[in-house]
Amino acid sequence: LQAVLVSSSSTASPIPYDEFCDTPGMEQLVPPEDCNVCADVSLYLWIGMLVAMVAYLPTVASDCLRLHSSYDVNCQKTVACFWSLISLAGYGLVYHYFEYVCLASFFRGPVMYSANGIVVEEGESTGVVKVDFEWKLGTGQICLYVGFFLKAIDLLCNCCLVTPAITRSRKEQWEYERLSEQSEVEAPPRKRENSEEEEDSSSSSED
Repeated sequence: LQAVLVSSSSTASPIPYDEFCDTPGMEQLVPPEDCNVCADVSLYLWIGMLVAMVAYLPTVASDCLRLHSSYDVNCQKTVACFWSLISLAGYGLVYHYFEYVCLASFFRGPVMYSANGIVVEEGESTGVVKVDFEWKLGTGQICLYVGFFLKAIDLLCNCCLVTPAITRSRKEQWEYERLSEQSEVEAPPRKRENSEEEEDSSSSSED
């Protein structure tokens, strides 16, 4: 998110975005007028990744709570979908600014170089070397796509899996409340009966 790794047959060194304009040889990869593009969007890359990571924790917590029927309620479903959307927005922010802004500033396709390594137009001088740039997915970008795909599945599952009927039916809620009130009313006499039985058993043991 802050540097690009430039490797050759013998060495590999990271070059920070804010040093593109001052590093010799970078003009062979990035046009001089676009050397500060990646540095300008680096903050947005960090913000997007931070949002995606922070939103991951409440999403996992909501998913775990929904595994238990007592906590699988509408508010938990809404919270899980909300944080999944926030996480997807973070992934989308990183993808947009890296793919369409930062990476787009690098050379793509065929580029002509002179013998001194300077970018030239075709037919402009002799000894021109043609280089065809083709950027491929790296490990970090693959992990970004996998995270986005899994988070999209998580959002889809939370949207499609319905909560128990009692959380959506007022009639069943009233029935549940009625049964709860009945159980609370009937509970004290049962306790008294148990206490009387205990007293009878204790008196019989004394005899």
